[in-house]
Amino acid sequence: MTSTPRPVPGVVSGRVYARVRPRGFTPWNPRAATLELIAQVRAVLDEYRDHLPLTARQIFYALVGSGTIPKTENAYDRLIQHLGRARRAEMIPMSAIRDDRAEAWGPTGWDGPAHFWRSVRENAEDYRHALADGQPRATEVWVEAAGGLPMVGRLAAEYGSAAFSSGGFESVGAKHDAARRIADRELATVILLCGDHDPSGLSMIDAAAADVIAFLERMAPPAAPTFARIAVTSDQVARYDLITAPQKAADRRGEVMTETVQVEAMSPTQLVTEIRAGLEAVVDMAALERARARSTPSVARSSRNSTASVVPIPDMSNTPPREIPMTATTYDPDTLAEALLRYAEGSNTRRAAIGLLIEHDYWVRRISFHHPEWVRVDEGGNPWDLDWPALGKVLTASVTGSTSEIGVLALCSRSCREVTSSSQ
Repeated sequence: MTSTPRPVPGVVSGRVYARVRPRGFTPWNPRAATLELIAQVRAVLDEYRDHLPLTARQIFYALVGSGTIPKTENAYDRLIQHLGRARRAEMIPMSAIRDDRAEAWGPTGWDGPAHFWRSVRENAEDYRHALADGQPRATEVWVEAAGGLPMVGRLAAEYGSAAFSSGGFESVGAKHDAARRIADRELATVILLCGDHDPSGLSMIDAAAADVIAFLERMAPPAAPTFARIAVTSDQVARYDLITAPQKAADRRGEVMTETVQVEAMSPTQLVTEIRAGLEAVVDMAALERARARSTPSVARSSRNSTASVVPIPDMSNTPPREIPMTATTYDPDTLAEALLRYAEGSNTRRAAIGLLIEHDYWVRRISFHHPEWVRVDEGGNPWDLDWPALGKVLTASVTGSTSEIGVLALCSRSCREVTSSSQ
C-alpha cells in the first residue's frame, strides 16, 4: 500500500504543500540507466574541463551528438531533472554547470589602514596593463545566451575585449546603455555576435543593432559601430555538421529558414575556435602583445618608483587596525609559520588547514604581531601551535576582518579543532 506524503508547511509563508521537491544536498539512488547517463555527463564535463562551467543545453547537445539521448524536448527536460538531482547528490560539482544565479550587492571595506595599504600593494605587485591599450578600435563580443557568458568573457578578456549577454537586449535600458558605451569611447567599436541560427536569434540581434544605432543618432559617437556575426553561420553549420532542426511553426519573423541551429550545438572547442578567429581578425595583435608585455611585476615596481607624480604609499604593513591594541610580545611570522607546519606533520587535514592559513598570510601576520595570546608555546617560549578553541570563541564574538579573511580563519579553526577532538 502506497503511503500518502505528509503535508509540509512552507518555511516563510506557512502554507501547506502536499509534495515538495528535494532540498539541499540529498542522497539519490537512481536506476542503472540514469547512472549511465550521469557517467556520460561527467565524461562531457571532463572533455571540456578547460571551458567550464557549461550550460545544461551545451551538455544536452554533446549527449545528442554522441547518440546518448534523442534530440527532443522531453529528453532535455529529463536531463535537466537528472542534473539537478545529481548535483544535490554531489555526483556532479555545482560549479561545473552554469545556470541562473542570484546576484548580490553588499558592503565592502577594510578592517583598518594596514589592511587597505596591503591591498593596494598586492594589486600593484600583480599589475595588469589594460590589454586594449594601443588598439585602433574597441571590440565587444555579444553572446545571445547569458549561460555562455563566463566562457566567452574569459576568452574575450584575453584580447582586451568585453563580453555582454545580448539576450538582455530586449530591455530598452540595456540597448541604451550599449549605445552610451559606444558613444563615450574615443575609438570606433566593432561588435562580434554569437547566437542561434534561427529566426528568433537573428531577429533579436537585428532589432538590438538597429535600436543601438538609432539611439546613437542623439549621442555623436566617433564612428558608427560595425556588427559582424561570428557564430552560428551557415558555413559553420555545414563545416561542423551541426545538429539542425526545422523552423518552429510559430516563429514567423523574417524569411523562412529551411534549417535552424542553436549556438549550443557547437561544441565548446568549436565555439572558442570561431570566437578566437573573429577576435584575431579585428584586434591589432602586435599592439596586444606590447600591452601583454607590460603586465609584469617589474613594470609595476618601476612605475611606482618612476618620476611621475604619484601619491606615495606609506609603509603600514605592520600597523594594527585601530580597534586592536599593540602587545608587548610578538613573534616572527615566518618562525610561527614553520612551527605550525612542523606540528601539523602526520595529519593531512591539519597540514592543509595550516597551509591555507599561511598562504593567505593575513592571519599569520596579525596573530604574530597583535594576538600572541592565541599562540601556544613550549617551556622555552617557542611557538608550536595555536589555541584553536580560543580562536573558535573569538570568531563568534569580536574578531574583525573581511568576509574572505573571516572565512579562511573559520575554516582552518574548525578543521584543526575537529582533528584535535578526534585524536583525544
